[in-house]
Amino acid sequence: MNDPSQHDQPSWIQREWAAQERARREEHLALDASASDPLVRRYRLAAHALRQPLPDALPPDFAAQVAGSVRRVRQDVTDTRLEQVMLIGLCGLLGIVAMVIVSSYAGAWLPAMRAALPAADPSNRWLLIFASCVGVSYLLGRGSARRLRRGPG
Repeated sequence: MNDPSQHDQPSWIQREWAAQERARREEHLALDASASDPLVRRYRLAAHALRQPLPDALPPDFAAQVAGSVRRVRQDVTDTRLEQVMLIGLCGLLGIVAMVIVSSYAGAWLPAMRAALPAADPSNRWLLIFASCVGVSYLLGRGSARRLRRGPG
């Protein structure tokens, strides 16, 4: 810390600075801490902690401790099969509801779609074929990735 006596500092800052410097000096010289005033003793605790070397290495069984903590966390994880079945059921229900809504309102929006995309235009057919190929490729890719993750058998 810079010497605040060089600047126009309040007296309490100068006292704090002097106590910190005295504590650092007394700790460096290993003087008796009981002779100091309470403010200097508090700063000596900080000076003592700062003079201690940092621990060099990890404990010898660090890897075993980490592996044990991971094992405990894995054991704490509950079985999620029920949630997975419920999620699949909910997605299926959502798909059924979507099909019902689309079929019930198709009479209203299907003519508008046909007017916007005339079937006679050959470019629309190629666009539909392209979209179909991309969709099928995506679905096949997801299925093969799932099989690869699951492994053989």
